[in-house]
Amino acid sequence: MVLSINNLFRKIGDSINNKNILFCFFVSQFLALIIYQNSYVANFGDHYHLILDIYRGNNVVYGGHPESPTFTIIGLLFSFKNFYIYSLLVYFISSLLMYGTFRNLSFLKENLIFLNFTGWIITISWWMGYVDIFLIYFSSYLIKLAYNKQAKNLTLFLLSGMIIFTHSGLGIFLLITIHILNFVFLINKVKVTLLGSIFGYLLNQFYLQLIKYDFSESRLSSALDKEILFENIVNGVKNVLSIFNSSIFIFSLLIIYLAFKGTFKINKNIILALIIAFLGSVILYDTSRYFSILSFPVVVSLIDLNSSQLSLLKYKVHLLIFTSFWPKTHIWENRSYQDSPFSDQVTIYKIFKDLITYFF
Repeated sequence: MVLSINNLFRKIGDSINNKNILFCFFVSQFLALIIYQNSYVANFGDHYHLILDIYRGNNVVYGGHPESPTFTIIGLLFSFKNFYIYSLLVYFISSLLMYGTFRNLSFLKENLIFLNFTGWIITISWWMGYVDIFLIYFSSYLIKLAYNKQAKNLTLFLLSGMIIFTHSGLGIFLLITIHILNFVFLINKVKVTLLGSIFGYLLNQFYLQLIKYDFSESRLSSALDKEILFENIVNGVKNVLSIFNSSIFIFSLLIIYLAFKGTFKINKNIILALIIAFLGSVILYDTSRYFSILSFPVVVSLIDLNSSQLSLLKYKVHLLIFTSFWPKTHIWENRSYQDSPFSDQVTIYKIFKDLITYFF
């Protein structure tokens, strides 16, 4: 299967000599571990106990947190019954998929480094345990296929299905965004991706039925609540600059620089995709987190469209300096965060510390 983790491992061997991919990956790990500092989501323990309950066959009705099931299913497949091992599994799979993302987008060549200076790295770092990294990886794979204009229908079917299965709400907006940005190639593939999306959605619903999911607490039910929806849109408009900064982040400096020189390029597809990404983020509530994921294809398109101008820039890596003090303005539940909302709970450092205590 094209999207399998095993296939990703094999491809790592093929690209290990590509210093650009490795360098970008190591930069992302430095940012995630040192600058942004990894943290697991507040209900990460609930995710783990969900795995145990499913494994033991406990008859429990579950609320909102298992709606995006990918890590849960991986935990079940590996039958991990140790919280620390499961935590490390989530971290290493996330890191592996980050590497895969850089590999998929290697067509950006020397401009690949600029992906490290946008908000998706912050989201992946702060929301460990959620399926965000899977969406980023799958979207990067779809972008790669569209860029090369070579994709079998079965591959597109499975890829679309995995995106929707992983997170139905985000997946819909993500597929729309990618199709807008790659309209010429993907317009003829709409039927295939639509069928794949339906398959992924049905598979997701089947899984949720198996674990007796409480659909009254789903993201869809919140999005359909008129009061909540109106409040989200109003707050999104109020915080529009902060939301955009939380995604475009340091790359905005380059946009300003190129615009000042009169060489910045943008097209109507990028603008429309950016609007769709923003609407999706305010409708689905976890504003900056969602926007950084939905706008990820937009950032890739901006880098690709301005590749000739960006490739002329020297000292690209020096942008790392800005990661320490550039305002993150990560909006969640109508609050702006400069640090992870979960930094006082489970972090990768606490996991390693507890592991050492546990074994020694």
